[in-house]
Amino acid sequence: MSLLVSEGTAGDFIRALAPRLDPDPGRYMAELVGERRFTAFHERSLLHDILIALDAPGDAPLAIRAALTGGGEQQGYDIKLQGGMVFAGDRAVRTLGGQELQVATRLRGTFDHAILTFSPPVAGASPVSLEVRQGKPPRVTVQTGHAPPRLHVQLSLEADILAAGQGQAAGGQAYLRQVQEHAAREIAERAKNVIGRAQAELATDIFGFGRHAQPQFLAWSQWRDWRWMERFPQATVEVEVSLEIRRVGLHHTVGGRPK
Repeated sequence: MSLLVSEGTAGDFIRALAPRLDPDPGRYMAELVGERRFTAFHERSLLHDILIALDAPGDAPLAIRAALTGGGEQQGYDIKLQGGMVFAGDRAVRTLGGQELQVATRLRGTFDHAILTFSPPVAGASPVSLEVRQGKPPRVTVQTGHAPPRLHVQLSLEADILAAGQGQAAGGQAYLRQVQEHAAREIAERAKNVIGRAQAELATDIFGFGRHAQPQFLAWSQWRDWRWMERFPQATVEVEVSLEIRRVGLHHTVGGRPK
């Protein structure tokens, strides 16, 4: 069971719910929630995970943000599940956009796969589209002996090239290395931007980094009294991204003949 937070009241949301693809509202909502496997624009937000995170000093729950769009009651509404709601205690107080939530899932280790577009890796080239997926769970190291704490996050991702533009030596190893390194840098930069917002504006660890610090404390009371959420906004976070392109697909000339 997933938890959704709607704009307005839950009653208004339920009354406006008019399934178009499946007459059963429950199955229809389950299908919408399942879209995260392809877009990663919202978290799984399972109810039992949220209840555990509410009592955990080193994690903050994320719920699915649900919005009604469309022409209103006369023409009907469309349901949009994108982004997340950030909790402070048992209250939802802030929102994350879809792209920010996607970055958060990569840092939390719940990322499946998504299509990402990157700026040209070299001058004069075209933007590159990759289907990116998680290769290994994130490796997070937390040094609690420093003030402020120091974190090192290592992301291991895999990707397939979907589009690289015509006229480029997309099949060459040198170009592939350039794409890998360039995409890894952009993913790391996006992660740093979202972490910066979580520290400066949200003041809460929405990435579950505290779960990696907890084993360093022998007793639960020591971990609880250390107050991770109060230390996280001042923590120093380094992000390292390793990306490996597994498949490059077919690259064609303008005439359509495989090159």
